[in-house]
Amino acid sequence: MRRSPLLAAATILLGASPASAQIMEMNGSWELNPSKTLGPSPVQETLVFRSTPGTQRYTMTSREQDGRAGLNEWEIAYDGHDHPTATPGNTASIRRLDDKTEFVVNKRNGVITSTYTRVLVDNDRTIMSVGRDAEGKVMWVRVFEKQ
Repeated sequence: MRRSPLLAAATILLGASPASAQIMEMNGSWELNPSKTLGPSPVQETLVFRSTPGTQRYTMTSREQDGRAGLNEWEIAYDGHDHPTATPGNTASIRRLDDKTEFVVNKRNGVITSTYTRVLVDNDRTIMSVGRDAEGKVMWVRVFEKQ
């Protein structure tokens, strides 16, 4: 039985691993723009990406209205599977949706706590991040500008 070229191409594409397909243009430092952000947000938030092929290194620092500091960081495989973060009991998974969009799932003790979709826009100078709660309800839309 002879395979068609279309079937062969589809097989190759389906078997290709997106593990090293992260969006390298996100590397660098990104600062929250509160005036363009919708919904609750910290008064200051910085994202730093230092990714290499197959791995995303991510650090988020923030400061709330009451002065509390926030920190979230990881160095995990970009493969859509759960990986531990720096916070005990927490995991994150990341997968690429298209050439400018990625999807992140955060869990605590195996239960989804939030998801967010990051989209690189404005000639790779802006990240729009849509955060959802565990039920999928939009909590916020945050806009980060490259530093």
